[in-house]
Amino acid sequence: MFIGHINSKRLSILTYLNTLDSWFAVTVLCYLALILLASLILPRIQGRFTTERGILQMHVSSFVCFAAGLFFYFYFEPSEERAAEAVGALAAHVILSITFLEVWSLTEGGYSLQIIQAIHKQALERKVLIDKFTNLGNQKREDRLSSLKQMGLICENGDLIELTPRGRIVAQFISGMLAFINVKDNA
Repeated sequence: MFIGHINSKRLSILTYLNTLDSWFAVTVLCYLALILLASLILPRIQGRFTTERGILQMHVSSFVCFAAGLFFYFYFEPSEERAAEAVGALAAHVILSITFLEVWSLTEGGYSLQIIQAIHKQALERKVLIDKFTNLGNQKREDRLSSLKQMGLICENGDLIELTPRGRIVAQFISGMLAFINVKDNA
C-alpha cells in the first residue's frame, strides 16, 4: 500500500510547525488576522475608527509597526530567505489593508448599494428616490470638502475654494504620478 510508505513524521502538523519558517508564517497570519479583527471591531467601540480616515490611520500605523518588527527579524539574521519572507509579509499586509479599505469605501459611499438598501426597506417613487440621493450626493460633496479643509489641503477665501501650500504639493504629486503612469487628465 502506498499510504503505508509515507513517512508519518511528514504528516504531523506539529513537526511541520517546529521549524522557524513555519512559526514565522503562523505569526504573520495571526498578526494579519488581528488587524482584520481590529478593523471590524474598533469602529463599533471607538468613534475615531468610524471614518475612512481613522481606519486608514490604523492600517498605516499597523504597517509601520509591522515593518519595524520585520526589519529586526531580518537584521539579526540577514539572509535572502528572510528578506523574501519579510517582503512577502509586508505585501500580505498591504493587500489586506487595501482590500479592507476598498470594501469599506464601497459600503460607505456606494450609491448603488445605498439605493438598493433604500428600496429594500420600502418601494419608492422614482422622483422621491432621485431627490433623496441628490441630497445624499450633495452631503457627500460637503463632507469631502470639510475633510479636505480639516487636512489643510484647501481653504475658503470668500466664495472661492483654493489650495493651501500643502494642497498644492499634494496636487503636484498627484499630477506627477498621473503623468508618470500616462493617465490622461479629462478634467
